[in-house]
Amino acid sequence: MKIIEKIKYKTIERYKNMTQEEIKKLYSKPLEKNPNWKGGISYIQYYCKCGKEKKKTSITCINCRDRKGKNNPFYNQKHTDQTKKSLSKKKLGKYNGNQNIEIIINNIEYTSLGKASKLLNIPISTIRWRILSKNPKYQSYLYKGKIKESYTKEEQKVRLSNPQKNKKRNHNKPFQIDKKSYRTLNEASKDLGIHTMTIKGRLKSKKFMQYFYIN
Repeated sequence: MKIIEKIKYKTIERYKNMTQEEIKKLYSKPLEKNPNWKGGISYIQYYCKCGKEKKKTSITCINCRDRKGKNNPFYNQKHTDQTKKSLSKKKLGKYNGNQNIEIIINNIEYTSLGKASKLLNIPISTIRWRILSKNPKYQSYLYKGKIKESYTKEEQKVRLSNPQKNKKRNHNKPFQIDKKSYRTLNEASKDLGIHTMTIKGRLKSKKFMQYFYIN
C-alpha cells in the first residue's frame, strides 16, 4: 500500500506544476504518430451490388446470398417427425387467409382481423361476415382501399319482406380432401385434426388442389 501511495503522490506532484497544453505535448500522439491511426478513416463500409451494406469478407449481403442447392445450409437434410409435429401444433387453429389485410371499422383502422377481434372482443368470423355483408347496418365494416357495395335501406326492406323459401343455399356444401368426401367442415376437422377455418381457407385457395368443393 505504501508503494501505491508513493506512486500516486509523485504523479500528482508531477502534473501539479504543468499546464494542460504541456501535458498534451508530452503524451499526445496525433495523426501519423498514433499507431492506431488509419488515415483519418475509423470505419470503412463495404457495399453489395444491390446497394446494401455487407461484410468485408462476404461477396454479397445477406439478402443477395445464393441459398439454392448446395449453398443452402439445410441442403440434403430433412425435418424429424418430432419437429414436424411441433411445427404443426404451432400452426393448428391459425387461419392464414385475409387476416393480414388492413380493415376499417367505424372509421378506425386495424392492421388485421385478428387485432380487431382482440380489441373489439368480436370473433374473427363475425367481423369477416360483416365486411362481406351488403346490409347497410354494417356499412362501416370494410377492407382498406376497397369500395364496399351495400343495399340501401329501402332495398333491404324489400329484400327482407320477400319470402326466403325455395332459394338455393351453399350451407353444408359437400367437398373433398385427399380423395375423401365430407359433408361439413366440423366433420372434416374432427377427422383430420385441422381447424375448420383452415380447411375453409384451403378450399378457397388455388394452392391446395386436393381441397375442392363437389359440384
